[in-house]
Amino acid sequence: MVALQGVHRFTKPGMAAMRITTTYPDGSTFSYQENLQVKTYDYGLGAPITVDESYIDSTVTVPEWEMIKIIYQEAPPTKEWTFGLADPSPSEGDWISRYGLLRSYNDSDYIYFHSGVDFAGNNSTPIFAAAAGTVVLAQDVEVRGGATIISHGRGVYTGYWHQSQIDVKVGDHVDAGQTIGMVGGTGRVTGAHLHFEVSVGGIQVDPLEWLQGMY
Repeated sequence: MVALQGVHRFTKPGMAAMRITTTYPDGSTFSYQENLQVKTYDYGLGAPITVDESYIDSTVTVPEWEMIKIIYQEAPPTKEWTFGLADPSPSEGDWISRYGLLRSYNDSDYIYFHSGVDFAGNNSTPIFAAAAGTVVLAQDVEVRGGATIISHGRGVYTGYWHQSQIDVKVGDHVDAGQTIGMVGGTGRVTGAHLHFEVSVGGIQVDPLEWLQGMY
């Protein structure tokens, strides 16, 4: 039995109880609990960002996130990724903003956090699938712009935001390294780049740990 679960950026440091309950085909259940140490980490503050007010309007941001959250909570049983994930961008290690930074939009308090890692690029830069999987979202949305989500099984997903071009559709099976679209400047951005994120068990985690082969 294998279970994966992310820990949210805003989880308070200290001891936290991890509980796992599974139901077998015959209806019987199994439960397990273990206390884990959540460590303190200083993610830092990002530079203040100015965007159109519509991009931070809760009537826009909340429904979009709820749609994505529902997708992230599914956990198909088949594991399709191998050890770690491949770079989603030919920029390779050239990330320009990392996971966990607190952000301020339009002079707000630092209440937002960066849920992925940003790679440099322009509208002619291809985007690659970080692992084999099935496309579960491929459409333009307000905040994330041109967006693709790939399910890699067992609750592991990768998201690719702000695309200028989407080259896959929902239901497509993709291979690791396959071109799925082009970098762009769509949605809530100040310039063209690829926002790449990893969700595990419905929680966005640090993509660099997965790109470095830690899982």
